[in-house]
Amino acid sequence: MDALAYENKMALQRKIKASFDNRRLSELIDLWHKLHGKALKDGLRRYKLLFRMAERVNNPIATQFTSEVFAHYRQERANEVSVGTLNREHAYMRAVFNELRRLGSINYENPLTHIRQFKEKEHDLRFLSGSEIQQLLANSKKS
Repeated sequence: MDALAYENKMALQRKIKASFDNRRLSELIDLWHKLHGKALKDGLRRYKLLFRMAERVNNPIATQFTSEVFAHYRQERANEVSVGTLNREHAYMRAVFNELRRLGSINYENPLTHIRQFKEKEHDLRFLSGSEIQQLLANSKKS
């Protein structure tokens, strides 16, 4: 068997195995939290956020959570939160799939791999003027 045929056979086997994985998105989030998320400083907060995300997309079977499903979620959510929040949610969910794949808990491609994050508007930074510094100090003394 040549290398190309072998690679095609292996890809087909991975696809077949993935089609039998009936775990829901929330189950993968639970697994991620048990195996990795608990070790993170903000793991519990991130876990709760990811769980709410799963609920908002009706907790699909994880293999049916596609880039299109996430794109629709993100489009609806854009009316509620900032671009930075959307990008963080994207990064957190992408990390769940990446970590579970690294750990061997899933054997299919991350559905968010090909979705780009939104560009964030850069805010101009400047130094405070002397009067602004005085006002800031005066206000901080009052509080």
